[in-house]
Amino acid sequence: MVLSEQQIQLVQACYRQIEEHPQQFTDFFYNKLFELDPNMQVLFRNDMAIQGRKLVSMLEIAAYGMSDLDMLVPMLRQLAERHNDYGVKKAHFEMLSDALHYALEQHLGEAYSDEHRQAWQQLLDFIISIMKPEIKEC
Repeated sequence: MVLSEQQIQLVQACYRQIEEHPQQFTDFFYNKLFELDPNMQVLFRNDMAIQGRKLVSMLEIAAYGMSDLDMLVPMLRQLAERHNDYGVKKAHFEMLSDALHYALEQHLGEAYSDEHRQAWQQLLDFIISIMKPEIKEC
């Protein structure tokens, strides 16, 4: 198993809090992402409210999909393929990870403990390990 049962529970507990105020979470995420690299704004062609809902939906799939890797892995590969069309680069993954941790810290406050951070990092490392090799840079 990629994450321990305790780590899965920590990630899911955080997700439930994201779900209560998703717009606030996505605002933290995208503001930080664009602060880290303003050039990334051109990659987001959709309305940002729609993009935020897609992000929250994908986080839900990841948070609750760790017990069904046969479903999750192909979905992540398909997501990577779609991201090729958007112009995502392998170098973007670190910034995405940083922005996600920042958004979690801001959204959850003191409830985002070191254990939560480690669990999310483990999840992100897994997601990146599946998606990054699928990214084709020109």
